[in-house]
Amino acid sequence: MPKGRLARSLLNQTEDQRHAKSSPNTPDAESLEPQHFLTSLSKHQRAILNLQQTRGNAAVVRLLTGRGPSGRIQRRHSYLVDFTFLGWPCSGGVNPVMKKRLQDVQADLQTTFDALPADQKTNPITGDPATTLRDWSGIRQAHGCWHPKGGKHSSGSACDINYDANPVVTCSESE
Repeated sequence: MPKGRLARSLLNQTEDQRHAKSSPNTPDAESLEPQHFLTSLSKHQRAILNLQQTRGNAAVVRLLTGRGPSGRIQRRHSYLVDFTFLGWPCSGGVNPVMKKRLQDVQADLQTTFDALPADQKTNPITGDPATTLRDWSGIRQAHGCWHPKGGKHSSGSACDINYDANPVVTCSESE
């Protein structure tokens, strides 16, 4: 049946006919009252619906296709790997070279931590005794690694550690 005829035939069905075709355990969107329809959506689906209602269809398309406001596709590179450094995830991933360097740093820090006397194994923020390298490091959030906005981060070659607590320091050429 051509698409136009199929659409017209579905439109001409009565509500009872459409409801009879759906399974009793999975109601379709047309048979639900608006408030019941919204509660049957997942959190992700509600977020997309809210985005569509507040920002429009173009914003939803950008989100679903991975395109940013500039129109560029912002997909994570296939060579990036997920990694955990000092007990915290590297958000977005890092490239294999960066992963190896972070592993070397972590191994060196672990050796240093293991060699410390018990009274020097303290969390630098709370002053409490630290039983693990993660506690001793004082890191309180996931690391900011890959993101598509350019620089070393866009290749997975940079990792911001405790970036909310650490200021960004820049200098101009005139200094």
